[in-house]
Amino acid sequence: MKKYLFFIYLVIMGYSMNAQNISGIINAYASVSAINYNVLTVNTTAGFAVGDKVLIIRMKGAQVNQNNTAAYGDTVTMNDAGRYTFSNIIALGPNTITLSPFCDIFGNPNFLQVVSVPIFNNPVVTATLTCQPWNGATGG
Repeated sequence: MKKYLFFIYLVIMGYSMNAQNISGIINAYASVSAINYNVLTVNTTAGFAVGDKVLIIRMKGAQVNQNNTAAYGDTVTMNDAGRYTFSNIIALGPNTITLSPFCDIFGNPNFLQVVSVPIFNNPVVTATLTCQPWNGATGG
């Protein structure tokens, strides 16, 4: 019985020793100004690293009916607002992020942002998780 309890103790200790404490803003954000094949030109690469999983998402563009009718506020066209894809970073430059095989589904970089998607093996949330406030170009 003591051996069994000791084994459980070792498993619990090993599990807690590998825990990653997370809190606050855990993502990095950058606005995209150009796409050239699999290379994104961004306003910053701060917070990004080779190997990171990233989300590329069009944040704005939908048009709504603004006529003073019963249809006021209805979506007229989405213009790809909300369209997204995931990829992985294979290289970083001063203001560029190179992605692993990447299919440009966007056509143009208007209102695009790239967001890091951290992957934690054993996270322990120690305080509220938040995001960078939306500033019109990046954030959540």
